[in-house]
Amino acid sequence: ALDLYSSQERQPSFDGCAQLFPNARPINPGSVPATMKPLALCSDNFAVLYSQTSKTPLVVVERLSSAQLKDAKGEERTNQFYPDPRIPKGGRAELSDYRSQHPAVDRGHQSPAADAPSPNAMAQSFALSNMVPQDPTNNRKIWSKV
Repeated sequence: ALDLYSSQERQPSFDGCAQLFPNARPINPGSVPATMKPLALCSDNFAVLYSQTSKTPLVVVERLSSAQLKDAKGEERTNQFYPDPRIPKGGRAELSDYRSQHPAVDRGHQSPAADAPSPNAMAQSFALSNMVPQDPTNNRKIWSKV
């Protein structure tokens, strides 16, 4: 899965994706308490401020355009979820974290797969760093319409 990310996207920094943030001004990971173990992650069309403590995104940012959404309509959803290889093992969510939940929870996208304008962006959207545990009814109904 590491090959889905450019060399710049493999760096724990928002330097490679500042354009996704309002006014091209990324969030400062230092503004988050150190106990959250924040990590900046760039992907092709979204950025994540990730907590290695909660193993979930704290903030997800994407810049949408009508052209991007038009391109995204042609992309086939892959449903290939994976642990984000850019995050150290002790601080990242694993597939087993979702399988062992009772009651069951969905892996809820924060940057929706439906917004992904290319096959690579679609694949990146399934990284667990872009997911939070969600109630299945909420994820499949209300959240899917946002």
